[in-house]
Amino acid sequence: MAPPPPAIWEFLGISSAEEYEQGIEVWEDNWPIFIVFTKMSTQWRCGPGGPVGLDYNVAKWLFELHDIQDQRQALSDLRMMEAAALKEIASQNED
Repeated sequence: MAPPPPAIWEFLGISSAEEYEQGIEVWEDNWPIFIVFTKMSTQWRCGPGGPVGLDYNVAKWLFELHDIQDQRQALSDLRMMEAAALKEIASQNED
């Protein structure tokens, strides 16, 4: 599996691709939003050029399903991961 984009390394608690390859540990505090992000993998809104963002209506439902209390922080964390994913998608489309 390819390492995640550098923009989310800090969120995952890693500082390099090599560290990721050794195995990563998702910090306990980040685990709930990491799960939400992975469950939203089919919830991308797309335009003519490809994905433009996640469907936040689904995010709210997943926050409730996973009993995430601080939904404001969870949305901020999700948006950070979304931005990193969109940056990575865009860089792949440049090739």
